[in-house]
Amino acid sequence: MASCTPETERLVKLAQQEAKRLGFPFIQREQLFLGLLLEESVSRILTDLGLDLQSTRQAIEEKLPPRLGAPDDPDAIGMLPTAEQVYRQRAQAAATMVGHKVIEPEHVLLGFLLEQHGVVHEVLTSLGVTKEKVMEAIKRLDK
Repeated sequence: MASCTPETERLVKLAQQEAKRLGFPFIQREQLFLGLLLEESVSRILTDLGLDLQSTRQAIEEKLPPRLGAPDDPDAIGMLPTAEQVYRQRAQAAATMVGHKVIEPEHVLLGFLLEQHGVVHEVLTSLGVTKEKVMEAIKRLDK
């Protein structure tokens, strides 16, 4: 497994905060993505692709199931296996696809598009975001 940058590791904390804010006792893919929207490189990619971050956030939140109640301590909020899969395996595959050895937050974004299912994938593709466009944007970040 490739190592994660500090920004990518911080993504878990952001996702925990999103889960708590939204009233969930665990991190689903959606909370992971909402945390990802707070990362500078990802927000820049999505903005450059023409997305309004607030509208994107709202589109994800509208598709969430009813709140289940979150613990007071965000650190007690664990990650569901489906979110873990995007965070680890899909992001690693994404990093490899663009020739990187370390997992960055933008690789997690690309990982959502590699999943080809789920709310995040559905919302992103409905807004015209494709894995090809994200791969090109990641390569532009390298320059």
